[in-house]
Amino acid sequence: MAFLPPLEDISLGRRFILAFMLILIAALGVEAFEDSNYPAEAQISEPQLYEGIPLDATLLHLDRQALNDAYHEYVLLIMGVYLKGDLADDRRASAGFKKARAAYNIVASQIAKREQELLQQDRLKQNRMP
Repeated sequence: MAFLPPLEDISLGRRFILAFMLILIAALGVEAFEDSNYPAEAQISEPQLYEGIPLDATLLHLDRQALNDAYHEYVLLIMGVYLKGDLADDRRASAGFKKARAAYNIVASQIAKREQELLQQDRLKQNRMP
């Protein structure tokens, strides 16, 4: 029995959410690896997820929606595993929640910055119109 149905049977929206979840989980894994190898003082800055990507209001809205959906799905996964009793102790669930929130906050702050850039661009366009 396959964990996922064939890709052709998954809607485009679900594929987007699945891809975003995989990226979020990978980011959490990288974050966990970095946290274990470097002291907190040595960590310099958060990743720039939107570097080199043009502003697009529609896609940015979808990014925020995907972030919320991915966070929700990830928390459901942690909670499901925890409630099944598959986690050895509460610390692992707590660490999972902390990592999920940290990754969520990083992405949400970058989306918010992009939204502010869009607002600023709109204001500039309105001021230029006679």
